[in-house]
Amino acid sequence: MIPTNSTIIRKAYDDFANGNIPAVLEAFDKSITWHVPGHSPLSGDYKGHEEVVGFFKHTLALCGGIFAIEVHHVLAEEDVGRAGYAEPKAGRSKRLSKW
Repeated sequence: MIPTNSTIIRKAYDDFANGNIPAVLEAFDKSITWHVPGHSPLSGDYKGHEEVVGFFKHTLALCGGIFAIEVHHVLAEEDVGRAGYAEPKAGRSKRLSKW
């Protein structure tokens, strides 16, 4: 059975949490645009695998390598996906090793 886009997105977040960045990138089209809204140091559009990995590294650098997200909802269409998440409660973050 072919996995749904929602399943693929959830697995990518799980792979990220486990530090398996090559598996995360397998879920992304090579021409991905990762959009971070707002006006924070991370805000902007990251295009392609290299820029997305740069975004991941920048995120980890800003948080001292301790980072976690808790996915609540995934909305997925044929070629677009979006995850709704919140920062986890204290004590649920973990240190991610560098890849």
